[in-house]
Amino acid sequence: KINEEIQMGLKNHEFFLYYQPIFNLKTEDMIGAEALIRWNHPELGIVSADKFLEVAERTGLIIDIGEYVFREAIKQRKVWDDMGLKKFKTTLNLSLKEMHVDKFIQKLETLFSDHSVDPRDFNLDITESSAMANVEKTAMDFKLFKDLGLSLSLDHFGASASSLKHLQMLPLSMIKIDRSLIFDLYSNLDHQITVKSMIKLIHGLGFKVVGEGVETSKESTLLYDFDCDYAQGYLFSKPLPAKELEELLK
Repeated sequence: KINEEIQMGLKNHEFFLYYQPIFNLKTEDMIGAEALIRWNHPELGIVSADKFLEVAERTGLIIDIGEYVFREAIKQRKVWDDMGLKKFKTTLNLSLKEMHVDKFIQKLETLFSDHSVDPRDFNLDITESSAMANVEKTAMDFKLFKDLGLSLSLDHFGASASSLKHLQMLPLSMIKIDRSLIFDLYSNLDHQITVKSMIKLIHGLGFKVVGEGVETSKESTLLYDFDCDYAQGYLFSKPLPAKELEELLK
């Protein structure tokens, strides 16, 4: 049933995007924003992505949803460019299924050129577990994305075990440390040791680090002390409609 509802929802324009800012911990500037899909369900009201993306992933509808997100985010970027807003990167989440769609990169390239938008203003985010499912294939795909001008980040880092060798194969810009390691950072000494050494390791590979799901100033201070570059979470900003995000950039 939910499958049919998603299809109807896409047809009836019930989906929309919010943007959650990512901030530089040192300068406090907004350096990016992650596009997050929401569903204005006719009966349930606003439904967040975690309630329907898993089903969409299983049934293949994630491809239609992903297409919608990419198209809307690129159209929105064109609006922001025309407004002359301060530059930042829009982060788009990418699933394995989308990545393996036939001619996906060509379709993406067409979207960018149709809307006269620069791919260099975008970052693609793929989860660590997806990237590591077939790291050789991921590395090849990532190279094509990078050649197009996109930057790439690895999401939910630390939620599954990757080897260093595999990380070095990927042309990444950023790695996002999973919320599960950050939510009790202040009180969990083991997590402090883990996160601190992760940041050092990621920097050693030449990538920037984002702390995900930062909700308290204590977490933020520790990340700052550990030399984390960027942070995202409710402490800084909840996901916002495009109009509210614009206010942050004026």
